[in-house]
Amino acid sequence: MKINRYNPNKPKKETVFYIQSHGFHAGRPLKNPIPNSWELDTEIKNAFEICFMVYNSKILSNYLRGSVIPFLSLHEYRKIMQPIFNNPVQHEKRILKKLNSLQLLDKVIKEQEYKNNLYKQLKTAIAHELIKTFYSAKNDLK
Repeated sequence: MKINRYNPNKPKKETVFYIQSHGFHAGRPLKNPIPNSWELDTEIKNAFEICFMVYNSKILSNYLRGSVIPFLSLHEYRKIMQPIFNNPVQHEKRILKKLNSLQLLDKVIKEQEYKNNLYKQLKTAIAHELIKTFYSAKNDLK
């Protein structure tokens, strides 16, 4: 496992995902990079889900520093994550099953967001069609 500061000039690998380092969501794993993030390169299959689990547990909030813009230090993040990634319990069947269910839930959430966007587009299209109908009816009355 390697965690480094995000460099936009460096080519992206498939095994890389990103961790937000600044702000109230510091420690949140991301699929796409943002300016204040680290890149985590690992071959561990469920690394993203493990990082998401740690972020959701609110453990990282104890390590946030800064009065105006909170941030998480890279050293402390490594210190927290290294024992979790090195723990052999993550390879047990029941743990793997739960981590896989997190992956499936992530896919379902993305599908729902896609459907919601389509519904919003449909709603907008119907509203535009109604506006055209009202204007054409007004012109027909003249």
